Amino acid sequence: MNNLREFDSRQALHDALSALICEQLEGGIKQRGTGRLIVSGGSTPIPLFHQLAKTTFDWQNVSVCLADERLVPADHPRCNASMVQQELLQEKAAAAAFLSLSEAAQTWDTKPFADITLLGMGNDGHTASLFPDAPELKSALNGDQPVYTMTPPSQPEARETFGLQTLCASQQLVLHIEGEEKYRVLQEAMNDSATTSLPIRTLIEAAHSHITIFWAP
Repeated sequence: MNNLREFDSRQALHDALSALICEQLEGGIKQRGTGRLIVSGGSTPIPLFHQLAKTTFDWQNVSVCLADERLVPADHPRCNASMVQQELLQEKAAAAAFLSLSEAAQTWDTKPFADITLLGMGNDGHTASLFPDAPELKSALNGDQPVYTMTPPSQPEARETFGLQTLCASQQLVLHIEGEEKYRVLQEAMNDSATTSLPIRTLIEAAHSHITIFWAP
C-alpha cells in the first residue's frame, strides 16, 4: 500500500499525526479563518486526543465534528460527543468549537468540507458508521446526502454518519489504526482476491491520493 506510513511506536505515530493535524488546520485558518477537524470515536484516538489537548495552537479558530455518532443520550457512556468533550476538548484545545454532524453539514461548505478527517476501522472493515451489514450502506456509499442514519443489526443502537462523498471531500483523510490485528484486517480488505468489498476498501479507493494510513504495532 503506497499510502501507508508505518511507525515503530504508537508515540511516534501520535507525534507525526499531531503535527499533520496542526499543519492542515493552519492551512484552513489561513484560507477561511477557521480550521475544520473531523474525528472518530472509539478508544484508539484517545492518547492522540490527550496529546492534541496539550498542544499550543490557535484552537479558538478551530471547529471539531465527529465522523459519526451513536444515537444515544448525551450522558450515555457510548456517546462519542461526550468522549470528545472529555478527552480532546480540554486544556488548550478547550477553546475549539464542537459541532454536531447536522450543524457541520449545514454550515460547512465543501471546498473542502474539512481540512483533515481522522477515521478508524473496526475488525469487520467498517469505518465511521459505514457498517457492512447496515441496510443503508449502499445509499451512504453512493448517495449525495451529507448525513445518513444507519441501523446495522450488529450494533446495539442506530447511528448517524457522514456519507462517503462527504468524507472524501476532506482536504486530507487519515486512517489511524494500531495493532497487528487491525493491520491484518486492512490487508485482507485490500487483497485483490477478496470476494466482497468492505467499506474501508471502498473509502480508500474513493479517496485515492488524499488518504494516508497511519499504523503502529
